[in-house]
Amino acid sequence: MIIGRRNEINLLNELQHSNNASLVVVHGRRRVGKTYLIREHFKEQIVFDFVGSDKQSTKIQISNFNKAFAEQCTTKYKDASNWPEALNSLAKYLKALPKSKKAIVFFDEFPWMDKPQSGFLGAFEYFWNQYAAKMKNLIFVASGSVASWIIKNLLSNYGGLHNRVTLSLEITPFNLQETEQFLQYKKLLFTRYQILQLYMTTGGIPHYLKEVKRGESVIQAIDRLCFTKDGVLASEFRNVYTALFGSSEKHEMIVKTLANKPSGLTRSEIMEKCQLSSGGGLTKMLDELLESGFISENIPFNKTNKDVLFKLSDEFSL
Repeated sequence: MIIGRRNEINLLNELQHSNNASLVVVHGRRRVGKTYLIREHFKEQIVFDFVGSDKQSTKIQISNFNKAFAEQCTTKYKDASNWPEALNSLAKYLKALPKSKKAIVFFDEFPWMDKPQSGFLGAFEYFWNQYAAKMKNLIFVASGSVASWIIKNLLSNYGGLHNRVTLSLEITPFNLQETEQFLQYKKLLFTRYQILQLYMTTGGIPHYLKEVKRGESVIQAIDRLCFTKDGVLASEFRNVYTALFGSSEKHEMIVKTLANKPSGLTRSEIMEKCQLSSGGGLTKMLDELLESGFISENIPFNKTNKDVLFKLSDEFSL
């Protein structure tokens, strides 16, 4: 059961009728439902599914790949010792599959595979250009939450993956209607005022909404999730930004500053209030926050791009 995501599903369905290989990039903030959407939508067609690890070395990542390959693939396989060998084995496996039906390969937490000196990105560029791009029945889905990596290495890549992305899908939080549908699916019957209270607390993030239990009121749910010692959301604000951006102190400072100005701030106002220098990477941080769906940008009527206003649009962060 997939709640909402109608536009995303339609776009993914269109690719199933394509006669060319497709490279799909699925991105968005943590907990928003990227992995669930892909696995649920393509559950009958995924031929290989692998998840990267944030805190693990390249050696362990390759070991995890070897285990996943041995479990999911029927061909004989010699354990790889590096990414070129691993992706070469994947290419051989995919070549042997029937060409008459679509084959979905899903690499989740894609950015986490690109550790320093791992050679992952170069190996993937070669894998895609030499093998995968020629497989007309292949849909390769790369998903991840680390906006800075995805922007630099996939969406704005000027090297071996330049213009290779077929479809970029940004998965956003539920809107109010989808939040209501999700709660109804979970058999949680609340008034719309109560749903609004939950929405303002969770920001429409499915992972947070599923933690609401039957039999408790909205106030009880919010109290348990946010204010108890082990509440799911008690330390989530810091966890979310740290996981996405690493050294996230400046990202959090920008978000907190925008939270105090609902009407929005210009780039120069943000720079002044956060005491950031013009060369302090502000443009990059704003792009990362925009790409992750935390903030939005608006150009006031009769104004120019120089007057763009940045606003905090993530309800959970607010």
